[in-house]
Amino acid sequence: MTNSLKQFHKNIDSINIIDGIYIYFDKQVKAVDLSEIIRAQYVLLVSAFDYYIHDLVRDGMLKVFDGAKAPNNNYNKFSVSLKTLNLLLSNDDPNIRRQLLDNEIRNVISKCSYQAPSNVERALILIDIKSIWSFVAKELHLDKEDIVKELGLIVNRRNKIAHEADIDPISNEKTPIDRDTLIYVKTFITKIVEAIDKKI
Repeated sequence: MTNSLKQFHKNIDSINIIDGIYIYFDKQVKAVDLSEIIRAQYVLLVSAFDYYIHDLVRDGMLKVFDGAKAPNNNYNKFSVSLKTLNLLLSNDDPNIRRQLLDNEIRNVISKCSYQAPSNVERALILIDIKSIWSFVAKELHLDKEDIVKELGLIVNRRNKIAHEADIDPISNEKTPIDRDTLIYVKTFITKIVEAIDKKI
């Protein structure tokens, strides 16, 4: 189990605390619509997945820098700022150099969203992980196209919640959501993450 997977599970544990709050109030206050708590969890689930991929990429790139992993063309084309390059060249301390690169990688990839299947695939190529969805499909005994499609739909719903307040443009009302949907998404994303982690 990678450190990235351990952090993913910690993030899921935090979401489960929110879910516990939802369950408690759902039993106690029947007259109140608590669906926004479910929507918040939905967004956080996709964020936990996004963070996991970011963490994997950063850790993998640092392993290449440390000489523990071979570089590839995508790694070699990764752009860093001239400021960081100058700092790296002017510093002899390997720990400081590593920290400088770590900060720069975080800064560069923080601008990228690693949620949609195509973006995840492009991200993992940086650390020489190819054909990830074929691997995940084999691990989960599912069809690759089904996994990619389902993850895409989950990410689209996350974007609708985060950027459009989950409003249906036709009815001008919130799109319904329930806890069963949340549990399904949590299970699906967790299975994907655990399958990806086996490839590392």
